[in-house]
Amino acid sequence: MMNIFRRFFGTPDRQKGRSGSATIAPPGIENEFFHLWETTLMERTAKLLSTGQPTDNEEIAKHAVNRASEIIMNKYGLSTSQMVAIIGKAFDSNK
Repeated sequence: MMNIFRRFFGTPDRQKGRSGSATIAPPGIENEFFHLWETTLMERTAKLLSTGQPTDNEEIAKHAVNRASEIIMNKYGLSTSQMVAIIGKAFDSNK
């Protein structure tokens, strides 16, 4: 039974971010996230404005947060709950 599980889901060591020990976010990750968020926000806004499409600031901001989060989570193997904490700290420290 365990072999079937491992075939479909991999061993715990092979599962990204699930090696049994908690992944610790490196220092300064909040600033890295905020920079990615700003860059994505500006690129998305410029793209929409250049095509003449209407811009919805809330949707653009959501897209930027999701994209920056995806990049950071994949880069460092973080969980969603860790990423939520990082997002909160990033926006609190960059007010």
